[in-house]
Amino acid sequence: MAAFLRYIVWVRTRRKMLLLEKQRLLERERLRIARDIHDDLGARVTQISLASALAHDGQTDADIMRSELAKISHMSRDLITALYETVWTVNPENDNLKELGNYLFQLINELCERKQIRCRFHIAELPAEIIVPSHIRHNLCMVAKEAMNNIIKHASAMEVNLSISYKNSLLSVSIHDDGCGFIPPKKSTGHGLINMKGRLEEIGGGCRIESQPGQGTTVLIYLNI
Repeated sequence: MAAFLRYIVWVRTRRKMLLLEKQRLLERERLRIARDIHDDLGARVTQISLASALAHDGQTDADIMRSELAKISHMSRDLITALYETVWTVNPENDNLKELGNYLFQLINELCERKQIRCRFHIAELPAEIIVPSHIRHNLCMVAKEAMNNIIKHASAMEVNLSISYKNSLLSVSIHDDGCGFIPPKKSTGHGLINMKGRLEEIGGGCRIESQPGQGTTVLIYLNI
């Protein structure tokens, strides 16, 4: 009887600890979203406001006005994308592996279309019953976005291949480009690569970068879910 009572107390204590941990993660995610809205979205709105004021200045040259209007259009599109990303992240209906795969597809496809880069997709059937919390979805998507931004800035690529698979509780996301390639440093350098690895380590995952000059680059993201 004493052992049974101790077991009951242990079970209840564990449930309370798990509940507190979920509440802590939820509060942390809320703080992150609030910070992103204040810092990132607020800065974008300020930039649009300043560019709009300059474009409406009666003394502004016509060429400068066209340039500022083009900037406003570009920044507005980026703002809408950032708002969509925030809404998608906080929506609990997207807390599953299938929706994560769909969003990664949309994200990579849109970035490729903007820069007129061909994109091929190899996405396995992803189970909707596998739960993926919002903070994990956010970090994975930010890593994929950073990898694509590196391709756009540095790779001079003509084609990108996105592969997503899930087997034995391991999610694998591979982003390969046919660009110029490089010799990966033995130690991560640059804020982009460091931030990518830091985000994945925060959620218990990791990434590997494979590249050779003239043979393109592959970023492999992996995470146990």
